Amino acid sequence: MNRRETAKQKIEAALRAIDCALTARRQAIFEITTEDQLIRFKAVLLKALHLISRGEIPELISHRKLGMARVITDQWPYNLSLGLIIIEAEHAFEAT
Repeated sequence: MNRRETAKQKIEAALRAIDCALTARRQAIFEITTEDQLIRFKAVLLKALHLISRGEIPELISHRKLGMARVITDQWPYNLSLGLIIIEAEHAFEAT
């Protein structure tokens, strides 16, 4: 599997995890983040997925940084699986 396909799969997994969090409304997640933040993360991931599907991934790695990983590592606990899934998706996109 190539890097684009890996990134696509990880982004799709992150989108599913965010949708699940928004639907289930678990208190553990909403003590840490807000619905608005999750919706913004979802929009960023959808844009990245769109770039992959159109073959328009930015040339420079610095232009592939989505900014979610920094927020998650600074503000979220390390044991929250949703954060890890989103970070993996962002790192996979950066590696494309």
